[in-house]
Amino acid sequence: MQRLILLATLVAGTAIAQNADISGAQLISGDADAQLQQLARQAASGNRKLIISAPEYWHEMILEQVRRGGGDRLQVEVRDSFAEAVMVRSDVRGGTETPAVAAPAPLPVPTPAAAPSARTAPPVAAPVATRPPVAPAAVAAPAPVSRPAPPPAPAGTANRPLPSTAALPPASIPSAAPAPAAAQGVTTGSAQAQITAIKRRLEASLNDGQSITRTLVLTQLQPKDLLFVRDGVVAVLRRFSLRKDWFWLEGGIELRRVELRELGPNRYEVNERLRAIDSPRLRAVQSGEHALFAANELEKHAAEREQLERRFNGGNRITATLLSTQLNQRDVIYAGDDLSVVVRVSGLLLERYWLVGRIDLARAELLKDGNNKYRVLENIRR
Repeated sequence: MQRLILLATLVAGTAIAQNADISGAQLISGDADAQLQQLARQAASGNRKLIISAPEYWHEMILEQVRRGGGDRLQVEVRDSFAEAVMVRSDVRGGTETPAVAAPAPLPVPTPAAAPSARTAPPVAAPVATRPPVAPAAVAAPAPVSRPAPPPAPAGTANRPLPSTAALPPASIPSAAPAPAAAQGVTTGSAQAQITAIKRRLEASLNDGQSITRTLVLTQLQPKDLLFVRDGVVAVLRRFSLRKDWFWLEGGIELRRVELRELGPNRYEVNERLRAIDSPRLRAVQSGEHALFAANELEKHAAEREQLERRFNGGNRITATLLSTQLNQRDVIYAGDDLSVVVRVSGLLLERYWLVGRIDLARAELLKDGNNKYRVLENIRR
């Protein structure tokens, strides 16, 4: 009976996980992105169809996230609604879902007068002859081979990975191996402090401030791993069905290798496993064009202003403005054709601003997270 109750609980938990009510604030701030992607993955793996009800002007944002999670296998039906919320539920498609198994009927309880049946009697194990344990045959251990002792390592190099012997081009991420002993001291200490500060900023922007403790080297990268690069430090995201793991990449990597696909500024995806070779194949270098965006005159773009206010503020007017040098970590920028809306989480509320001034959308502090969506990874003050 306990097993049946547990099974029912698991089934109920799965059904709940595939249905969700998402508020407009969660959708616009990006807090619901992971939830939408997870719902899409569950629906695609279970041969189910997602039925989504939301206002029409949010359909594009929602579809972008569910396609990321479910891919081409996912079937989606989007319905228009007047409520400023998103309702997601999954439905069976194709009739291939495994039917529920009915619980077996309870066994009849025997009366006290009845003799115990053979079925209820405890099974009697066949006697097994006991023998004293036989010690395994002793195997002569090979005599230790004397080897010459390795030369002592330079000071400060204990417990550090050996640097790769492959010569890396200038565009590669340098190895974190220490400098020679003669060049160590204050310089090495300050460089390590700078690396630590960069890691803390990446943990704050990518992992909700939680520490990343595990490490990988180049040959341990797997297809679909994502690389986030910041000033020579590489954080690796590896996704699983129900969780995601973070690692630091040690030993350096050439970011122009053909095994990597550039997703945006300082963001790469591993397409195939990498080998430690001296001369890896590199992608053709494209001319780097800055994605400059400028918006100063709101009155000249009344139609787009009304459209963005309806989409990101429920049709209410957005009156506040924000300079590009006033962006804070966790702000979300939605770039239109001539105007941009900044959404900022302030406690339990969302604040909306018009972005005013020129900004390079390809700068390192911004992470492109969709066709026109950018997340601010750290404060921008210049």
